[in-house]
Amino acid sequence: MILDDILDGLDTGVMVVDKNLSLVYVNQWIKKRTEREEYSNLYELFPKELLSKRLNDAINTCLTHNLPSVITPILNKYPIPLVKLSDESKVKIIPYIKITPFYQEDESYCMLQISDVTSVMVREEFFSSKSKKLSKIALTDELTNIPNRRYFNKHLTELFEKSSDKISKITLLFIDVDFFKKYNDFYGHQKGDECLIKISGIISHTAKRANCKAFRYGGEEFCIIAHNLDDCNIENLTEAIIDNISKSNIKHDDSVYKKLTVSIGVSSYVSGSEQTQASLISKADSALYHSKDKGRNTFTIL
Repeated sequence: MILDDILDGLDTGVMVVDKNLSLVYVNQWIKKRTEREEYSNLYELFPKELLSKRLNDAINTCLTHNLPSVITPILNKYPIPLVKLSDESKVKIIPYIKITPFYQEDESYCMLQISDVTSVMVREEFFSSKSKKLSKIALTDELTNIPNRRYFNKHLTELFEKSSDKISKITLLFIDVDFFKKYNDFYGHQKGDECLIKISGIISHTAKRANCKAFRYGGEEFCIIAHNLDDCNIENLTEAIIDNISKSNIKHDDSVYKKLTVSIGVSSYVSGSEQTQASLISKADSALYHSKDKGRNTFTIL
């Protein structure tokens, strides 16, 4: 029949089942992509356990309530077992299935149109993966491999937006490596970079233990954002950073302490107050300069 020839020439699968799930029609596209040679009903062609529940339900709904539907690969990539040959190996097909009811001589039928969207899905996943990698690179400091200032701004903005809906406390710790210019001048920029990598690791690890996030703010300055941390734990975190960096004993002969130390400024915002992101940052920065004025290797909370 001409119609059969037309349907067999389509680059799409076409299959029709009746209310008893008997196969009324299966075109060549589907026959070439199944591993069954003999079948008379749907479950002989595709064993029921290999069809997704969603597809089974959609077919039954189509036959009993005459409702059309679409099965996309978003929730289940392989709702129906179809394969194609690729370099003499079998590759599972990711299908897009359109299910349509129709009547003929007062009998209900269900037509399945199946498109192979494998290449489209693979391409989308590839670009999605690339996009995520590029996004991560954009938010990561190249030298220290911890979140950068762009990530800091993004994260702080998100916390401020969330704080408008419920009681929230946001605390900033600004951390500056003491006498770092002298360190660079005395030991060289290569050693300076190595020092920043080590310092960032200590700060990041200490912050993570307190369930906080650390960032490289710029140059020798780092920052920690603490969310809903009480005053006692904030002070403990601040002291732990100073103590851990001091215990690392990174030699600095051009420092009054003869080793690398840090100064820290701390400030907090509580939802409902009139503080803004900018004023919180400014206050933490002022607290940092207070620590510098007090002789460094200490912290100030404003």
